Amino acid sequence: MSEEVKSNVKGGLKNKTKRQKLIAVNFKMNLDHLEMTRYVQKLHWLLQDANHDYGSVQVVLLAPFTDLRSMQVLIQSDKMPLLYGAQDISMHDEGPYTGEISGKQLKKLGCSYTLVTHTERRNYHFEDDVVMMRKATKALKNGIKPIICLGEQDEEPRTEPNFEFLYSQLQPVIDKINSIGKKDVIPFLENVVIAYEPRWAVSNGHNCAPNFTNEVFTGLRKKIIEEIGEEMAYKVRLVYGGSVNLQNIGDYVIQDEIDGVLIGKAALDVENFAKMVRVTSKVIKTSKRVNK
Repeated sequence: MSEEVKSNVKGGLKNKTKRQKLIAVNFKMNLDHLEMTRYVQKLHWLLQDANHDYGSVQVVLLAPFTDLRSMQVLIQSDKMPLLYGAQDISMHDEGPYTGEISGKQLKKLGCSYTLVTHTERRNYHFEDDVVMMRKATKALKNGIKPIICLGEQDEEPRTEPNFEFLYSQLQPVIDKINSIGKKDVIPFLENVVIAYEPRWAVSNGHNCAPNFTNEVFTGLRKKIIEEIGEEMAYKVRLVYGGSVNLQNIGDYVIQDEIDGVLIGKAALDVENFAKMVRVTSKVIKTSKRVNK
Protein backbone atom coordinates (compact mmCIF):
# COMPACT_ATOMS: atom_id res chain seq x y z
CA MET A 1 0.00 0.00 0.00
CA SER A 2 1.40 3.39 -0.96
CA GLU A 3 2.30 5.95 1.74
CA GLU A 4 -0.30 8.31 0.26
CA VAL A 5 -3.07 5.74 0.68
CA LYS A 6 -1.85 4.80 4.18
CA SER A 7 -2.01 8.44 5.17
CA ASN A 8 -5.50 8.75 3.71
CA VAL A 9 -6.83 5.78 5.68
CA LYS A 10 -5.06 6.46 8.97
CA GLY A 11 -7.39 7.64 11.70
CA GLY A 12 -11.09 7.17 12.24
CA LEU A 13 -13.99 9.10 10.80
CA LYS A 14 -15.67 11.86 12.77
CA ASN A 15 -19.15 11.40 11.35
CA LYS A 16 -20.92 8.73 13.42
CA THR A 17 -24.12 8.73 11.38
CA LYS A 18 -25.97 5.51 12.17
CA ARG A 19 -27.46 3.58 9.30
CA GLN A 20 -29.84 0.66 9.71
CA LYS A 21 -27.89 -2.57 10.18
CA LEU A 22 -28.41 -5.28 7.58
CA ILE A 23 -27.97 -9.00 8.17
CA ALA A 24 -28.43 -11.09 5.05
CA VAL A 25 -28.27 -14.79 4.24
CA ASN A 26 -26.88 -15.96 0.94
CA PHE A 27 -28.29 -19.48 0.63
CA LYS A 28 -26.22 -20.11 -2.51
CA MET A 29 -27.31 -23.39 -4.17
CA ASN A 30 -29.05 -24.80 -1.10
CA LEU A 31 -32.68 -25.49 -0.06
CA ASP A 32 -35.49 -26.35 -2.47
CA HIS A 33 -38.77 -24.44 -2.30
CA LEU A 34 -40.30 -26.78 0.30
CA GLU A 35 -37.24 -26.57 2.56
CA MET A 36 -37.21 -22.80 2.13
CA THR A 37 -40.86 -22.53 3.13
CA ARG A 38 -40.16 -24.39 6.36
CA TYR A 39 -37.06 -22.25 6.97
CA VAL A 40 -38.92 -18.96 6.54
CA GLN A 41 -41.81 -20.06 8.76
CA LYS A 42 -39.50 -21.15 11.56
CA LEU A 43 -37.30 -18.06 11.29
CA HIS A 44 -40.36 -15.82 11.54
CA TRP A 45 -41.55 -17.64 14.66
CA LEU A 46 -38.13 -17.57 16.30
CA LEU A 47 -37.63 -13.85 15.73
CA GLN A 48 -41.20 -13.10 16.75
CA ASP A 49 -40.66 -14.95 20.03
CA ALA A 50 -37.48 -12.89 20.55
CA ASN A 51 -39.36 -9.62 19.85
CA HIS A 52 -36.87 -8.78 17.13
CA ASP A 53 -36.74 -5.09 16.20
CA TYR A 54 -36.71 -5.05 12.39
CA GLY A 55 -36.38 -1.27 12.43
CA SER A 56 -32.95 -1.65 14.02
CA VAL A 57 -31.73 -4.73 12.15
CA GLN A 58 -33.05 -5.52 8.69
CA VAL A 59 -33.17 -9.26 7.85
CA VAL A 60 -32.77 -10.23 4.18
CA LEU A 61 -32.95 -13.71 2.64
CA LEU A 62 -31.13 -14.14 -0.69
CA ALA A 63 -32.47 -17.33 -2.20
CA PRO A 64 -32.16 -19.45 -5.35
CA PHE A 65 -34.54 -18.39 -8.15
CA THR A 66 -36.59 -21.58 -7.69
CA ASP A 67 -37.54 -20.55 -4.14
CA LEU A 68 -38.63 -16.98 -4.74
CA ARG A 69 -42.28 -17.55 -5.64
CA SER A 70 -42.86 -19.73 -2.57
CA MET A 71 -41.19 -17.09 -0.39
CA GLN A 72 -43.34 -14.35 -1.93
CA VAL A 73 -46.60 -16.17 -1.24
CA LEU A 74 -45.66 -17.03 2.34
CA ILE A 75 -44.10 -13.71 3.38
CA GLN A 76 -46.73 -11.51 1.77
CA SER A 77 -49.77 -13.56 2.81
CA ASP A 78 -48.63 -13.75 6.45
CA LYS A 79 -47.37 -10.13 6.39
CA MET A 80 -43.94 -11.13 7.67
CA PRO A 81 -41.44 -8.27 8.12
CA LEU A 82 -38.72 -10.35 6.47
CA LEU A 83 -37.21 -9.11 3.20
CA TYR A 84 -35.93 -11.36 0.44
CA GLY A 85 -34.15 -11.19 -2.86
CA ALA A 86 -32.12 -12.90 -5.56
CA GLN A 87 -28.52 -14.04 -5.80
CA ASP A 88 -28.08 -12.60 -9.28
CA ILE A 89 -29.79 -10.42 -11.87
CA SER A 90 -29.46 -10.16 -15.64
CA MET A 91 -27.87 -7.09 -17.19
CA HIS A 92 -30.55 -7.34 -19.92
CA ASP A 93 -34.22 -6.32 -19.77
CA GLU A 94 -35.48 -9.19 -21.92
CA GLY A 95 -34.60 -11.20 -25.01
CA PRO A 96 -32.69 -14.33 -26.10
CA TYR A 97 -30.69 -14.82 -22.89
CA THR A 98 -31.41 -18.42 -21.89
CA GLY A 99 -31.17 -19.09 -18.17
CA GLU A 100 -31.09 -15.44 -17.08
CA ILE A 101 -33.63 -13.64 -14.91
CA SER A 102 -34.45 -9.96 -15.49
CA GLY A 103 -35.02 -7.21 -12.96
CA LYS A 104 -38.62 -6.91 -14.09
CA GLN A 105 -39.21 -10.60 -13.39
CA LEU A 106 -37.57 -10.33 -9.95
CA LYS A 107 -39.66 -7.28 -9.07
CA LYS A 108 -42.85 -9.18 -9.93
CA LEU A 109 -41.70 -11.79 -7.42
CA GLY A 110 -41.48 -9.11 -4.73
CA CYS A 111 -37.68 -9.03 -4.45
CA SER A 112 -36.25 -6.12 -2.48
CA TYR A 113 -32.55 -6.95 -2.96
CA THR A 114 -30.19 -8.76 -5.28
CA LEU A 115 -26.54 -9.69 -5.05
CA VAL A 116 -24.37 -8.28 -7.83
CA THR A 117 -21.01 -9.83 -8.84
CA HIS A 118 -20.66 -11.97 -5.74
CA THR A 119 -17.09 -13.28 -5.55
CA GLU A 120 -18.25 -16.69 -6.77
CA ARG A 121 -19.82 -15.04 -9.82
CA ARG A 122 -16.52 -13.27 -10.49
CA ASN A 123 -14.52 -16.49 -10.03
CA TYR A 124 -16.73 -19.02 -11.84
CA HIS A 125 -18.49 -16.80 -14.39
CA PHE A 126 -15.73 -14.21 -14.96
CA GLU A 127 -17.94 -11.22 -14.19
CA ASP A 128 -16.03 -7.94 -14.12
CA ASP A 129 -16.69 -4.36 -13.03
CA VAL A 130 -18.46 -3.53 -16.31
CA VAL A 131 -20.94 -6.35 -15.70
CA MET A 132 -21.19 -5.20 -12.08
CA MET A 133 -22.45 -1.75 -12.99
CA ARG A 134 -24.76 -2.94 -15.76
CA LYS A 135 -26.43 -5.36 -13.34
CA ALA A 136 -26.60 -2.82 -10.52
CA THR A 137 -28.19 -0.30 -12.86
CA LYS A 138 -30.83 -2.82 -13.96
CA ALA A 139 -31.61 -3.61 -10.33
CA LEU A 140 -32.12 0.04 -9.43
CA LYS A 141 -34.20 0.63 -12.56
CA ASN A 142 -36.63 -1.99 -11.25
CA GLY A 143 -36.72 -0.76 -7.65
CA ILE A 144 -34.42 -3.48 -6.35
CA LYS A 145 -31.48 -2.67 -4.06
CA PRO A 146 -28.19 -4.07 -5.40
CA ILE A 147 -25.65 -5.48 -2.95
CA ILE A 148 -22.51 -4.79 -4.97
CA CYS A 149 -19.70 -7.16 -4.02
CA LEU A 150 -16.06 -6.01 -4.05
CA GLY A 151 -12.89 -7.60 -2.72
CA GLU A 152 -9.36 -8.70 -3.40
CA GLN A 153 -8.97 -11.87 -5.45
CA ASP A 154 -5.97 -13.23 -3.51
CA GLU A 155 -6.12 -16.93 -2.62
CA GLU A 156 -4.17 -16.40 0.61
CA PRO A 157 -5.18 -14.04 3.44
CA ARG A 158 -3.69 -10.57 3.23
CA THR A 159 -1.92 -8.76 6.06
CA GLU A 160 -3.18 -5.36 4.87
CA PRO A 161 -5.89 -4.16 2.48
CA ASN A 162 -5.05 -3.62 -1.18
CA PHE A 163 -6.65 -0.20 -1.41
CA GLU A 164 -5.42 0.53 -4.93
CA PHE A 165 -7.31 -2.55 -6.14
CA LEU A 166 -10.40 -1.85 -4.01
CA TYR A 167 -10.54 1.76 -5.19
CA SER A 168 -10.38 0.58 -8.80
CA GLN A 169 -13.41 -1.66 -8.14
CA LEU A 170 -15.22 1.16 -6.37
CA GLN A 171 -14.53 3.75 -9.08
CA PRO A 172 -17.32 2.63 -11.47
CA VAL A 173 -19.82 3.11 -8.63
CA ILE A 174 -18.46 6.59 -7.95
CA ASP A 175 -18.55 7.43 -11.67
CA LYS A 176 -22.19 6.37 -11.76
CA ILE A 177 -22.96 8.56 -8.75
CA ASN A 178 -21.31 11.55 -10.40
CA SER A 179 -23.32 11.01 -13.59
CA ILE A 180 -26.69 11.12 -11.84
CA GLY A 181 -28.79 14.26 -11.64
CA LYS A 182 -29.06 15.99 -8.28
CA LYS A 183 -32.67 14.93 -7.62
CA ASP A 184 -31.84 11.25 -8.18
CA VAL A 185 -28.51 10.92 -6.39
CA ILE A 186 -29.84 10.60 -2.81
CA PRO A 187 -32.26 7.74 -3.67
CA PHE A 188 -29.41 6.05 -5.53
CA LEU A 189 -27.08 6.23 -2.53
CA GLU A 190 -29.72 5.09 -0.06
CA ASN A 191 -30.53 2.07 -2.21
CA VAL A 192 -27.00 0.83 -2.89
CA VAL A 193 -25.16 -1.53 -0.54
CA ILE A 194 -21.42 -2.16 -0.93
CA ALA A 195 -20.24 -5.58 0.30
CA TYR A 196 -16.59 -6.36 1.00
CA GLU A 197 -15.95 -10.03 0.22
CA PRO A 198 -12.26 -10.87 -0.20
CA ARG A 199 -11.87 -14.13 -2.11
CA TRP A 200 -9.64 -15.66 0.57
CA ALA A 201 -12.36 -15.29 3.24
CA VAL A 202 -15.36 -16.77 1.40
CA SER A 203 -16.61 -20.29 2.21
CA ASN A 204 -13.38 -21.49 3.78
CA GLY A 205 -13.46 -20.46 7.43
CA HIS A 206 -10.66 -17.90 7.01
CA ASN A 207 -12.69 -14.90 8.06
CA CYS A 208 -11.28 -11.41 7.68
CA ALA A 209 -10.49 -9.94 11.12
CA PRO A 210 -13.12 -7.38 12.22
CA ASN A 211 -10.54 -4.61 12.78
CA PHE A 212 -9.04 -5.33 9.34
CA THR A 213 -12.52 -5.09 7.81
CA ASN A 214 -13.23 -1.85 9.64
CA GLU A 215 -9.97 -0.47 8.24
CA VAL A 216 -11.10 -1.42 4.74
CA PHE A 217 -14.45 0.31 5.23
CA THR A 218 -12.84 3.39 6.73
CA GLY A 219 -10.69 3.62 3.59
CA LEU A 220 -13.64 3.06 1.26
CA ARG A 221 -15.78 5.61 3.11
CA LYS A 222 -13.01 8.21 2.98
CA LYS A 223 -12.61 7.59 -0.75
CA ILE A 224 -16.33 8.11 -1.30
CA ILE A 225 -16.23 11.28 0.83
CA GLU A 226 -13.37 12.64 -1.30
CA GLU A 227 -15.35 12.00 -4.46
CA ILE A 228 -18.91 13.02 -3.57
CA GLY A 229 -18.82 14.78 -0.21
CA GLU A 230 -19.40 13.77 3.39
CA GLU A 231 -23.18 14.12 3.65
CA MET A 232 -23.91 11.89 0.68
CA ALA A 233 -21.11 9.41 1.42
CA TYR A 234 -22.64 8.47 4.75
CA LYS A 235 -25.87 7.31 3.14
CA VAL A 236 -24.18 4.24 1.59
CA ARG A 237 -24.22 1.06 3.68
CA LEU A 238 -21.04 -1.05 3.82
CA VAL A 239 -21.38 -4.73 4.78
CA TYR A 240 -18.94 -7.60 5.17
CA GLY A 241 -19.20 -11.15 3.84
CA GLY A 242 -16.76 -14.00 4.39
CA SER A 243 -17.04 -16.88 6.91
CA VAL A 244 -19.24 -14.96 9.35
CA ASN A 245 -20.57 -17.20 12.12
CA LEU A 246 -22.26 -17.13 15.52
CA GLN A 247 -18.94 -16.76 17.33
CA ASN A 248 -17.66 -13.73 15.41
CA ILE A 249 -20.74 -11.82 14.21
CA GLY A 250 -20.85 -9.56 17.25
CA ASP A 251 -17.25 -8.48 16.65
CA TYR A 252 -18.20 -7.27 13.18
CA VAL A 253 -21.42 -5.41 13.85
CA ILE A 254 -19.91 -3.47 16.78
CA GLN A 255 -17.41 -1.81 14.42
CA ASP A 256 -18.25 1.81 13.55
CA GLU A 257 -18.00 1.47 9.78
CA ILE A 258 -19.50 -2.01 9.35
CA ASP A 259 -23.21 -1.66 8.61
CA GLY A 260 -23.99 -5.36 8.48
CA VAL A 261 -22.95 -8.80 7.28
CA LEU A 262 -23.58 -11.36 4.58
CA ILE A 263 -23.75 -14.90 5.95
CA GLY A 264 -23.44 -18.14 4.01
CA LYS A 265 -23.01 -21.64 5.41
CA ALA A 266 -23.48 -20.67 9.07
CA ALA A 267 -27.04 -19.49 8.33
CA LEU A 268 -28.28 -22.68 6.68
CA ASP A 269 -29.37 -23.87 10.13
CA VAL A 270 -32.34 -21.63 10.88
CA GLU A 271 -31.95 -21.79 14.65
CA ASN A 272 -28.30 -20.79 14.35
CA PHE A 273 -29.21 -17.90 12.08
CA ALA A 274 -31.91 -16.70 14.46
CA LYS A 275 -29.30 -16.67 17.22
CA MET A 276 -27.01 -14.58 14.99
CA VAL A 277 -29.78 -12.05 14.45
CA ARG A 278 -30.41 -11.90 18.20
CA VAL A 279 -26.69 -11.39 18.91
CA THR A 280 -26.64 -8.53 16.40
CA SER A 281 -29.61 -6.85 18.06
CA LYS A 282 -28.10 -7.28 21.52
CA VAL A 283 -24.76 -5.80 20.45
CA ILE A 284 -26.47 -2.79 18.88
CA LYS A 285 -28.64 -2.15 21.95
CA THR A 286 -25.63 -2.43 24.27
CA SER A 287 -23.64 -0.08 22.05
CA LYS A 288 -26.44 2.52 22.09
CA ARG A 289 -26.57 2.45 25.89
CA VAL A 290 -22.78 2.85 26.17
CA ASN A 291 -22.73 5.78 23.73
CA LYS A 292 -25.49 7.73 25.45
